[in-house]
Amino acid sequence: MAPTEILAVQHYRAAKRILAPAGYRVELLISGLKSRDKLAVLASIKSGEAQLVIGTHALIEDNVAFASPRLRRRR
Repeated sequence: MAPTEILAVQHYRAAKRILAPAGYRVELLISGLKSRDKLAVLASIKSGEAQLVIGTHALIEDNVAFASPRLRRRR
């Protein structure tokens, strides 16, 4: 969790650059997302498809449901 959207986006880009080539799914959740994009990210988090979620305080809102909030190895 980052204190600002700018910092969250920077962390997201760095994590995605490093982890995406290895097959990890990294998502960004910030309040500034468009509704359609936010719904897609929330669905990815809920289903467990998102393996790393980076964001702001939006991560702890009531509508965010993590499938399994734990560290898992990539299959």
